[in-house]
Amino acid sequence: MEACPVCGVLIHLHLLEAHVNSHFDEHPGLTSHINEPDIPTARCTVCGALVPLVMLDRHERDHESASAATAAYNPPAPLPPAAATSSSHCLPSIICPYGCGQWIPVSELDSHELAHVMMAEGGQGPPLAPVGFGPGPGPSDIGGGDDEWMQAGLDDSYLYDDTDELYDTAAASEAAARRLQEEQDFEALRAKYGFSDK
Repeated sequence: MEACPVCGVLIHLHLLEAHVNSHFDEHPGLTSHINEPDIPTARCTVCGALVPLVMLDRHERDHESASAATAAYNPPAPLPPAAATSSSHCLPSIICPYGCGQWIPVSELDSHELAHVMMAEGGQGPPLAPVGFGPGPGPSDIGGGDDEWMQAGLDDSYLYDDTDELYDTAAASEAAARRLQEEQDFEALRAKYGFSDK
């Protein structure tokens, strides 16, 4: 991330040129008078910077674009409940009704409840992952120290352990079951409508 030479906001390098141009394209000369009282300003809800009101929407969209571009590289750290409810771009979530204490996005509640049911029925099943973390490489997959973790785009806010292999196995099993179900659905459609795969 680089600081914008006009307003000083930290922007991802691939968005910096467009951000700087937006200062001059939309309202030439506005940045030189940014502290005048007749120009209404507002605080950015993402970074807290004081931004002219006419540029606030674009400024916040730049943050959203930057966070979407890096979401694949930096898994999000779990937010405390107060932060989860105050942020405007978080998914609606509830605390687990089974008492494990995790905040679960409403869209993932069914699968989380299913994991609890599977664990209760057979005592088996994958351990529940903290919300926001999925299967992925751990330090044993990457090797080396913190520098190599950072090069791979991982942060050390998540403790990688032996359960990562269980997550990978569970994900592979789920993908195989989904693939089998899709094949069965396709065969049912083929039988019903009489088409072939030729």
